Amino acid sequence: MPFLAFTGSADYVAPPRMSEAFYDAAGRQGTAAHRGFVNKQGATHFEPLLWEGGHMDLSRFTAARVARVW
Repeated sequence: MPFLAFTGSADYVAPPRMSEAFYDAAGRQGTAAHRGFVNKQGATHFEPLLWEGGHMDLSRFTAARVARVW
């Protein structure tokens, strides 16, 4: 199963070190031959919600549920 982890330097919910550990574990266990890791400088945990218009399609490519909060 593909694995895609998003984090950022200002993410205190799923900080880069934690997200990278999940990414590495998936590789070691062989459960995610196709995987990606995104660590954006300055991004918070809620980065997709801050994009103009939000980014509701992000959940189609990740396990995250992206919801509009306003």
